[in-house]
Amino acid sequence: MQGGVRLESNLKKFRKKIKMKQEEVAKIINYSRQYYSCVERGKKRGSVEFYQRIQDKFDLTDAETWVLTKNT
Repeated sequence: MQGGVRLESNLKKFRKKIKMKQEEVAKIINYSRQYYSCVERGKKRGSVEFYQRIQDKFDLTDAETWVLTKNT
């Protein structure tokens, strides 16, 4: 946390934009909800395969996928 304010990850912003729950996205990309949650919260770094699956399943460009890897 910075100054007591928790910043929302770009991955979480994307998930909210597409109006899906963590469980739903995790199932689509064939990862556990627990792993997805850890990546979204910044507790784990998502693997290249993790982000490739998101890119493929949600038809994202390389640039859009790269943005998801960054926390803001």
